[in-house]
Amino acid sequence: MLSGLSLGAGELEGVFPEVVLADERALQVYVALLRQPRVTVPVLADRVRVEAGELRAILAGLEAAGLVAGIGDAGGTLWEARPPVDRVDDLLDQGRKALEQLLETISAQHRQTRELTESYWMARGHSGSYPGIEVIHDRAAVHQQFLRIEANARRRIRAFDRPPYVSDGHQERFSEQQAVQKQRMAAGVSYQVIYEAGWPDRHEHRAATLGHIFDGEQARMLPHLPMKLVIGDDDRAMVPLDPAFHGDTTTLLIYPSGLLRALTGVFEQFWSIAMPLSNAAVPGSADGGLDRRQRDILTLLSAGASDETIARRLGVSRRTISRELITLQNRLNAISRFQIGAQAVRLGYV
Repeated sequence: MLSGLSLGAGELEGVFPEVVLADERALQVYVALLRQPRVTVPVLADRVRVEAGELRAILAGLEAAGLVAGIGDAGGTLWEARPPVDRVDDLLDQGRKALEQLLETISAQHRQTRELTESYWMARGHSGSYPGIEVIHDRAAVHQQFLRIEANARRRIRAFDRPPYVSDGHQERFSEQQAVQKQRMAAGVSYQVIYEAGWPDRHEHRAATLGHIFDGEQARMLPHLPMKLVIGDDDRAMVPLDPAFHGDTTTLLIYPSGLLRALTGVFEQFWSIAMPLSNAAVPGSADGGLDRRQRDILTLLSAGASDETIARRLGVSRRTISRELITLQNRLNAISRFQIGAQAVRLGYV
């Protein structure tokens, strides 16, 4: 519906796609005729403040476009507007068809990309001594393949996390890994990570991991992990042959196979017995009347964070954290930090 003289010619094109008005004055004339039908040129010229000669030219253009009509009268030609034609339904239908075509094109490109990707992986999976396995020896190549698995994942990443790391001694690799995980999580990819108990001893990794947990990573912990492992969806996995050191960086890149299914099953078994480090990993856990800050403190505490780290993470003073820990200690009938964490896990608070 036309709202007034301020409506622009470009907006009128949306109502009448087949009409391109020359300028704002043509729109003013049309709107004026909508509001005051059957007027003469002199009356209309005075209303829209356009000279009679110019007005006649505008009216001729509007008449040719089917928007106005001149009616003969003894006192001269009377002009009136024809009702605007609502083209919204037609435009919406055109938009839906265009969107369907776009989605069909994108889907076709996606299928083609997946087929080409499979050809790429299968060719490399059968290029070595073992079908479905590629052997990587270079640390930089291991790093790039790890990032590729994350980047290609559309649903979830599952991982056993334990030192050492291919990013050790390479700050740029570490930063790149953190950035990629943040991007993929923001894109909706779920991360399930089991950490080996010693991870809080590494300050840089601890700070990054706590950040991921607060961003929604589902994190759990076990005293020991049998290997380092990352699985992207159900398509690819990486396993270092010797996770204890990087003197030998030999790593297996595993494609869809019985071995990949076995590794996925191993992960799920360990996941079922690992201790949650995040509230998000325990749907429906009772909060026992704890407020948000107390639950966050328990989450960080069970992850091995120090008072300083907890205070910094929550944006409060260390003294505040100390007071909260005393409150939690009394509430949980604990006599140490360790018992606070153990009681919180037992009662389902974290």
